[in-house]
Amino acid sequence: MGRWFGAVALGAGICSGCTLLTDLTGLRDPEVVGSPDGDGGIAGDAGPGGGDATPNGDATTGSSFCATKTATACEDFEPLGAGWKLEARPGGFAEVKPDPEAISSPNLLSTRGLQGSQTGRGLLVRSFGSLTATVRVSCMMRVDPDDRYTNGVTLLVSGSGETLFAQTGFQQIGTSNDLEVFVEKYGRTRDTKTVGTLPRRKWERINLELTTAGGTGSMTVSFAGNTRSVDVLSGDVPSGANVEVQLGVFYTRGDSTISYDDCTFDLQ
Repeated sequence: MGRWFGAVALGAGICSGCTLLTDLTGLRDPEVVGSPDGDGGIAGDAGPGGGDATPNGDATTGSSFCATKTATACEDFEPLGAGWKLEARPGGFAEVKPDPEAISSPNLLSTRGLQGSQTGRGLLVRSFGSLTATVRVSCMMRVDPDDRYTNGVTLLVSGSGETLFAQTGFQQIGTSNDLEVFVEKYGRTRDTKTVGTLPRRKWERINLELTTAGGTGSMTVSFAGNTRSVDVLSGDVPSGANVEVQLGVFYTRGDSTISYDDCTFDLQ
């Protein structure tokens, strides 16, 4: 099951413009927000945290991933831990459900945004309170976008009326079965760089790290031996900032699905 370690305070949700925000604290049955049919209805690289898929990308079963982790927080969806919220907008959905390909059997997080819904999103979100010098998120991910584009893990850093987005991005390469993976920064300044390539629909551990000591630093995405960073410049980080983690399909130009399992979250 998901576990919470340490004394990091929970803050209020930071997402702006959300049309649906459902508090799942205490729920233990499979949860869903939005509509799998697309109407948006109302309801590897071990990296930080470890936890590998089998060499051919198939899932292992019967594990208790979070039982041995000492990160600030851990989530294996067995069942969904307290403090998380599912969010969906029209054209997207998010669901914690059993899946035979889950890394930690039986549950995983499944998120989807449908074609033609550029603002459609299906997310699992959690506020971790005040921004610390280093924030690390590490998740097993299975990404299946269409031939355009989608965002995955997002760190939403908000304060003083401004927002910094630290994100992973994915785009299919032509008609191939490979994805181009990006590290992206959107805020007062913007920057995007290619990290490497990843097969579609294959489980891989993907890591996102944001360092902001002294108001500057870097944003790094790594997986399977690939690492790339962009600079965090003076003025990128809002004063008095809080940080929210978002897992899901944040922005999509087509029909995109991302599954998540065995995630760790470290704030130092």
